[in-house]
Amino acid sequence: MGLKANARGIKQIVKEGDWNCVCVGYVDLGTQHNDYDGKDKRVVMLFWDIPEQRMMYNGKDVPSRISNRYTLSMHEKSNLRKMLEDWVGPMTKEQAANFDLDSLIGQAAELRIVHKEKANGTGPYASVKRVDRARGNPRLPLETTPLRYVTTDGISGNFIYPGPEVPEWIRKIIAVSGEYKAAKKKAAEEGRTIPDVVTMNQSKAVGASGPGGFTVDPEAEPESDQGDDGVQF
Repeated sequence: MGLKANARGIKQIVKEGDWNCVCVGYVDLGTQHNDYDGKDKRVVMLFWDIPEQRMMYNGKDVPSRISNRYTLSMHEKSNLRKMLEDWVGPMTKEQAANFDLDSLIGQAAELRIVHKEKANGTGPYASVKRVDRARGNPRLPLETTPLRYVTTDGISGNFIYPGPEVPEWIRKIIAVSGEYKAAKKKAAEEGRTIPDVVTMNQSKAVGASGPGGFTVDPEAEPESDQGDDGVQF
């Protein structure tokens, strides 16, 4: 993994190139405002571990990790649908409507990773340019605990607090989601306060949205997607 110096010191960045990876989970970021088109849309973040690239985390040798955001839509023109069909193969409309993100966990893929410069000039970051079927159809073990989180209960619609396995930098994104804002507004109207999603240290509910995992709205409007920095725990 490459080393880049910035104002805060040395930062490890996932190396560029084509790498066999294994999907280790997803986080539903909730409804986020997109400055590019001015619209609000549900967004999911997928995570892959790269066994051939290593890093030290809490004193342990673990695979490097990279993530990417996608609009939570299985519309035929959405970036998520296109990426998944490149990775797992073409889908019928019915298959797309019932696609379960849990099925991706443990699946190998080949990621093309490139370095880009941050718009604020603070240095480069690693970005997922393309996701394909893994070379040689390898069986890559899960070396880290799978990550699953959705923002709302599928039955009640109540906000679900992320557990400690969801990093703070991701909780900061969830903190500006429409779902968390709605939960705070409802609590205020009822004269209650709710925990701060960023600083809270106790999980109220964690995991996929019940049996069958987390499916994606096939009719959600496809929009442009943006990637993330490539270091990530």
